[in-house]
Amino acid sequence: MMCWRCSILVLIVFGLLQRLQAVDKSKFRTCKQSSFCRRFQTWMLWMGRPGQNEAIWNVVSGSRQRLLENGFSYQVRHIHETTPSLLLTINVFAAGAIRLRLTEVDPLFPRYETPPGDVVLDPLPSEPESLNIEELDSMSTFSFLSGSAFVEVVLMHSPLKLEVTVDGQLVQQFNARNFLNFERYRTRQIQRSMDALATIDATHFPGASTAGLWEESFG
Repeated sequence: MMCWRCSILVLIVFGLLQRLQAVDKSKFRTCKQSSFCRRFQTWMLWMGRPGQNEAIWNVVSGSRQRLLENGFSYQVRHIHETTPSLLLTINVFAAGAIRLRLTEVDPLFPRYETPPGDVVLDPLPSEPESLNIEELDSMSTFSFLSGSAFVEVVLMHSPLKLEVTVDGQLVQQFNARNFLNFERYRTRQIQRSMDALATIDATHFPGASTAGLWEESFG
């Protein structure tokens, strides 16, 4: 009886392997076939090089605004630009959940956003009653109790970075290594910077490749 069961198991495994081998890999893109992925790999090497400490994206101190829906917004400015071009929103919920969104201000084309009710309930869940907010030039801190757990959200302004801790234990980070690459929509006529050596994003920094920037081949 045991040998019979072993034979069935071997047949099932063999059948699964056959199905895996039958997958048409040509229908799946690799990183080498995607210009965005190739650019980002090079970008990480550039931003992660020894001695690199340039704060590319920075939160504008004093820009916090209360949203009509539960939450707060901050303006985010690039170091090589004079006006903020990104908007960061933070929602904190009594259940202990944190939602962070980073969107482009006045984009050339509308960007996709997850519809209300898809990830977070619509209308939004309530904020914690114990929410405490502390604003400094260097950071913004949101702290509250979720049940018996103490939740703290720290938004560092320069460079842009966010950390979430629960009872003093780090549970989540955003842009911890300063690799954030936000490629904004633009036309070919728009020049990102007069300085060819300025670090803007993965499309504009020393050594950046523009192959596939405007037309992309997936062959």
